[in-house]
Amino acid sequence: MNLSRLVSPPPCLQKLEEGLRGLKGSELDAINYRVNPITAIMERYKIPLVNGSGRTIGYGDRWWAHRVRDGPDGLILGEKHVGITIACVDDDGRILVQLRKHRIFNKVWSLSGDTHPRKYDTRKVETLSEAARRCAKEDLGVVIKRWGKTVSLSYSARDPRDPRYCENELLHVLATKHGGLSI
Repeated sequence: MNLSRLVSPPPCLQKLEEGLRGLKGSELDAINYRVNPITAIMERYKIPLVNGSGRTIGYGDRWWAHRVRDGPDGLILGEKHVGITIACVDDDGRILVQLRKHRIFNKVWSLSGDTHPRKYDTRKVETLSEAARRCAKEDLGVVIKRWGKTVSLSYSARDPRDPRYCENELLHVLATKHGGLSI
């Protein structure tokens, strides 16, 4: 397992990789089940935080941005951030929907794919189109060449299954045509 081919891992993951080199078979499977170094690297991105006008004011941890917490005047629904949802529409006008399998809003029906623009330490933040293309590739296994209509709206909600989490997004809905995805 050579993590350096993907990205340059931080020193703590380099040590983890060195420790994994001597393991084989079920020993390695047990370690991977508990600590997946690839996932640890992928989680290190931040998402764009925005003000009420939609202007980027910084970047924050995606889990913190989705946490409900106490404020001086009651509950605070996370941090306002940029969200993206993809609507894949077929020739008959039907929209591909998904039943989410995720820590936040698990088992909730959503459009075809959901994501945020990602900002890694050494890279610039993804554009809406780049983030949506990545999401389509990761979630649906399809490559989207162009997007149709884009709609933006302000959206906030508490997770119906876990009230510790919420959405508070400037949500961009990107639509695209699909010719009958076989998912």
